[in-house]
Amino acid sequence: MKREFFLNKMLCIVLIILANVACNTESPTSTIEYTLSEKDLIPEGITFDPVTRQIFVSSIGKEKIVAVSEDGRESDFVTPGQDSIMQTLGMKVDAERRRLWVVSNETVGKTSFSAIHVYDIDSKLLLKRVIVKDTVNQLFNDIALDSRGDSYITDSYGSQIYNYSFESGRLELYAGPDSLLRFVNGIVVSPDDKLIYAAAGAQITIIDAVSKSVYPVGDPGKTGSGGIDGIVFYKGSLIGVTNSKDTESEMFVARYNLSSDMKVIEEVIILDKGNPLFNLPTTCTLANDELFYLGNTSLRLYFQDKTDSKGLFMNPLILKYSLSE
Repeated sequence: MKREFFLNKMLCIVLIILANVACNTESPTSTIEYTLSEKDLIPEGITFDPVTRQIFVSSIGKEKIVAVSEDGRESDFVTPGQDSIMQTLGMKVDAERRRLWVVSNETVGKTSFSAIHVYDIDSKLLLKRVIVKDTVNQLFNDIALDSRGDSYITDSYGSQIYNYSFESGRLELYAGPDSLLRFVNGIVVSPDDKLIYAAAGAQITIIDAVSKSVYPVGDPGKTGSGGIDGIVFYKGSLIGVTNSKDTESEMFVARYNLSSDMKVIEEVIILDKGNPLFNLPTTCTLANDELFYLGNTSLRLYFQDKTDSKGLFMNPLILKYSLSE
């Protein structure tokens, strides 16, 4: 009897452990859409053109922009260093006006250089270029566009946001410096142009486009929205890639469902977490109901060993998650 009791008890313990493992395991739900050929590309930004159905990928490692066709063919949209482009980060497509926007940066000695380049997508011609030089540390990280075709650029080191008008050619400080914009990264404008969402280090921050007031997104459930890199707006919600974690097993892609006034997080849905394909995922873009994002960038390894002398860089992966399922 004692032996039977012991075996039953052990069986119960095993079942409890297995149940807990099943509850705490996140099943990867994203799939590989494209595998890029250049291991030392070190991509950071991604955007989609619905007209040509190309995906554009920026490159920190090679200081260029790569275009990926729908059938997976790669080509340089902007070649290394072309038009004084530097380490490219955030990008956005203005499909209506056929423009591709990109920000880039370089530090030489104690001087920081940050740039905005705007290209005609169909001709590949440079339309606008602004380069900012300063001894104060700055980093143009990501870019968002409103319905007028004007841009908002995050400066991660300056804790501020700039506005650049394509028509006037003026670059102006729009918001900050502000503690709520510390380490600001991804940025997106609401469909009605009334609110700007900025992924700051501690939380998603909202800037009212009319009053320019800056305040954190409402989060009554204290679910948290810090550490997001790329962010997009999708059907009354924000989708972000969170990568400011110690290990890839803790990194995730999540959907933040918003209230009717679009100022409060009502629900957070984890779309993918700890995917074994993750190697510092960064930014995302939408193609109708499909989310494309950079899942494997080798970015951390690049900052540790820029020459890849240890041969640890991996082929960049563009992952896809279907939002319609």
